Amino acid sequence: MEPQSSLIRLLLRLAQSTSLSPAKVSSAARTFTLRWLVLVLRCSMAKKTPSLAVGRGEKLPVSKGAGLTAKGRAKYNAATGSKLKAPQPEGGPRKKSFCARMSGMPGPMKDEKGRPTRKAASLKRWKC
Repeated sequence: MEPQSSLIRLLLRLAQSTSLSPAKVSSAARTFTLRWLVLVLRCSMAKKTPSLAVGRGEKLPVSKGAGLTAKGRAKYNAATGSKLKAPQPEGGPRKKSFCARMSGMPGPMKDEKGRPTRKAASLKRWKC
């Protein structure tokens, strides 16, 4: 609470040098401080999504079926606290769920040059 009280004192001094009433300045300082605390909490609680690249071996290129490698999953899990698992192309509940979810995603299966997109490659890799 020390930063808040010093902020209020500073704003009260500012109010004395101007024609503002101390009550208005104190109320504004409390509102500002609360809004600032909410913003800081939201930013600190937001998940940080790591940058994953094919060149660093964290993602597979489209030609090899797209998707994340074990290294990419480990990096993503460490950064976000998630529990991503390897693909399950042989079958099971995760395969059914992935295929149903990914098949309904908007977007083309081929790009402008006729090459398969990452969506198409991942569906093929999961044998959907």
